[in-house]
Amino acid sequence: MRAALASRPLSKHVLVDASSVNFIDTTACDRLLRFIEELRTRGITVAFARVRDEVRERMRLAGIEALVGSDNFYERLTDGVRAWQRSGSAPSN
Repeated sequence: MRAALASRPLSKHVLVDASSVNFIDTTACDRLLRFIEELRTRGITVAFARVRDEVRERMRLAGIEALVGSDNFYERLTDGVRAWQRSGSAPSN
């Protein structure tokens, strides 16, 4: 993910499609938490889409949900994109 962001320095939002994540352990949660904090210092917001219930619960326990906000978890990718478009903080293309 870091390489993708480096190639697009104008990105202000990252929407993670977590549909293929079946399990997340404590180490991964800790690393994800640090990465989200790093992105936030660069003015980049993070949201998640299609997160399985078990994975979201582990993310909640790790503090990830509190960091990004529960309103930044979406059932569908299009829900996340539309939310940023409605807020005026994402391009409409």
